[in-house]
Amino acid sequence: MPYKDPEVRKAHLREYSSIWYYKNKEKRAAQINLWQKNNPDKFKVIRDRKIAARKLRYRTDPEYRAKVLAYSKEKHRKFRLANPNPPRVYQTVEERRKRCREWAKKHYVGERREYQVAFSKAYRLKNLSRWKLKHKDQFLRRRYGITLEKYNELFALQNGCCAICGLHQSKQQKAMHVDHCHKTSNIRGLLCNLCNWLLGWCKDNPVVIHRAVEYLHSQNKELSDAKTV
Repeated sequence: MPYKDPEVRKAHLREYSSIWYYKNKEKRAAQINLWQKNNPDKFKVIRDRKIAARKLRYRTDPEYRAKVLAYSKEKHRKFRLANPNPPRVYQTVEERRKRCREWAKKHYVGERREYQVAFSKAYRLKNLSRWKLKHKDQFLRRRYGITLEKYNELFALQNGCCAICGLHQSKQQKAMHVDHCHKTSNIRGLLCNLCNWLLGWCKDNPVVIHRAVEYLHSQNKELSDAKTV
């Protein structure tokens, strides 16, 4: 045999295979696609096995990780050189959310959607306190333009009590609301649920609130006069 040495024979076969695959790219791609359609279960098992092996090697092999990062960096560098001024699409928040929902409906279907829902639920249960803080911070940024740190500063400044009635947070069922001016969006303080409703029903009008105070005083005075008589 021309290649009695097993190492030389392996190298020769590897070189021959690479040359054959390069010359028959379309033919090999058609064969692979046909096999994938006829054997979807086997293809899924092999794909998951390869992905798991690649991830494990990336975590444990520093040389392989450095090689992958260098390849990715070089790929992005070539793309930036070929596209020095890529077109940017500026969208509003609603348009971006609509686009994300359409993409999710198109791609997250069947088993993939069930897996994603189960994974997200398990992650939330495992990191519940961290997820709640992150969700609250995102809500405060989106709704009032403040961070969770700013909210905690206001909470400490008010000693954990409502700015109007003085009810402590421990005696409330819900977290205190962020009171803000609807015209200027300036943050005024933290209020309990009932006091926040009170300002909302009065439409932030101090005249209405003063009239309500005068009305209560007059009613209390009439009751006290009636008792003395």
